[in-house]
Amino acid sequence: MAEKRMPPFSFLKRLWPRSERSLMDSFAHPAEQMITPEIKRYLENHNWRNLRYPPYQEGYPGGVPGQWFMRNYQHELYDRIIHSVGMPDNELKLYVEPILVNFAELAHMLPASENHHHSGPGGLLRHSLEVASLTLDGCLTTAFDTNETPARRSMRLRRWYVAGIAAGLLHDAGKPLTDIRATDFEGNNQWIYAQETLHDWSARHKLARYFLHWNSNRHGNHVQVSVAQATRIIPPAVQAWLIEGGHDIYEALLNAISGTGNSPLTELVKWADSASTKRDLNRGSNNGGGHATGVPVPRLVSDAMLRLLSHGTWKINTPGGRVWVATDGVYIAWNQGAEEIVSMLVADGVVAIPRSPDTLIGTLVDHGIAERAPSGDLHWLITPHLLRKNGKGPALRCMKLLNPDILFPTTPIPPPVSISIGREGKQKEVIAPNDTAGAAANALSEHQVDLFGADLTGDSSEDTDFDSGSSSPKESVSSKPARKKKVAQTQKAAIPATSSPGVSLNQGQTPTENALVDESSVAATGDTAGTTPTQPGEDLDAVAEEDPTPPSPPSHPRGNVALLEPELNGNRLSTGRKSPSC
Repeated sequence: MAEKRMPPFSFLKRLWPRSERSLMDSFAHPAEQMITPEIKRYLENHNWRNLRYPPYQEGYPGGVPGQWFMRNYQHELYDRIIHSVGMPDNELKLYVEPILVNFAELAHMLPASENHHHSGPGGLLRHSLEVASLTLDGCLTTAFDTNETPARRSMRLRRWYVAGIAAGLLHDAGKPLTDIRATDFEGNNQWIYAQETLHDWSARHKLARYFLHWNSNRHGNHVQVSVAQATRIIPPAVQAWLIEGGHDIYEALLNAISGTGNSPLTELVKWADSASTKRDLNRGSNNGGGHATGVPVPRLVSDAMLRLLSHGTWKINTPGGRVWVATDGVYIAWNQGAEEIVSMLVADGVVAIPRSPDTLIGTLVDHGIAERAPSGDLHWLITPHLLRKNGKGPALRCMKLLNPDILFPTTPIPPPVSISIGREGKQKEVIAPNDTAGAAANALSEHQVDLFGADLTGDSSEDTDFDSGSSSPKESVSSKPARKKKVAQTQKAAIPATSSPGVSLNQGQTPTENALVDESSVAATGDTAGTTPTQPGEDLDAVAEEDPTPPSPPSHPRGNVALLEPELNGNRLSTGRKSPSC
């Protein structure tokens, strides 16, 4: 009997990591067993979940360890914490990684809330890692132990950093015990954290999925339980290491988890918790609860914008870039930016996404992602000074984010550039300090060098409107606008009949005049040549124009960069924060 051959590429597919969707689909829902074959053949794409009202909960895959989710789906935050703390690899493995792994096993795929922030699968892990990362950023710029000797400050500093990470992680660690009950599909077996992790419990009962039940009257019950979980999440060796640096560090850690005490660590955790919560809510409504309907367009678009920025597809404050940061907010060149967003979502398998840029921006405005222009239009017309030449440049049709933090949740907001808002002749100047490149491009100079090439805007030429009919749109988008024709003076001047080699009729012109003499205005007859009067030439310069706050942190939340909730103060985007008293 011939040996059955393996289909082509099947071996490679086995080695290729599965996506989150395939991971969830690999754990069958128990309700599928209740559907008869006659009905199942009419159902596609898991529409069987709509057969019952209220619909079945999706459930969460219990066969995968929590640390696997952290290292694969939250690896950016995990790596950020590991790399920011500034400890050798051997100390990281002893004092930092065990805390992260133990908490990931507790949080697993649990949400942080039922109907508020981070309410989707994995929301608790995501939120806690964000708070830990932001708290660590604040520790990097907080002056601990100012009254201690330099040697003792150095010995205690990294312990403060680890205490900040642990406090940020554990501030909501009690929620899995007080707010949620995890059971099997029938509700007969219930998970008890004192005995084992969710993964170990699911494996022992051979559960492909576990299901959540939210307890009533749960608000605030998790605080004291979170403090009690410190001895379980933080290994004894790490606790001893922290106490060796001083009992006050470990006490400050416990106080920060409960939100009490006067330590700077408490204020940092409170600020980081508020910042993470607001950032998730700013991303738009979420449909992670299992009972919601409709396509979560704002959340999908927000995620796609973050990915385009992190992948380097979108450039910031550069010719051809999509993102322009000004002192009054963040603008996105929308026509091609929307096309790139839609292309990414369609590649992800999202089919019910608006394809029209106008429809998409309208949805974002309705959900509090984008901001309308003062005139009520969906688009803003902005002209970055960096794109100007001789004081003029193309106006871009942009979408303005209601909150810059939507695009920069965990990274510092780049330095702003100067822009002009509105149509030509009615523009409002928004000047950014220290924008030397924009000032140089905006200066009047008839010999300005074309530094950027033809594509300055990053948008297609059809997206701009040009007042001058003598230039094609492609010519006007380039940084080489037409010069004015300077008419020669009406006069009779004697010109030698025979000029010496190398002598030009334009020799007498200075480079700064840049005058173009029309050939018909010069007529040579014998020993003299006369010029006939000509009408003044029209101005051929083409002007491109488009048609139609969490609380302030207690200290600077980053070491050498500024990652803060932006304050919109007039036309200036302020990122300064006050430092806590030590």
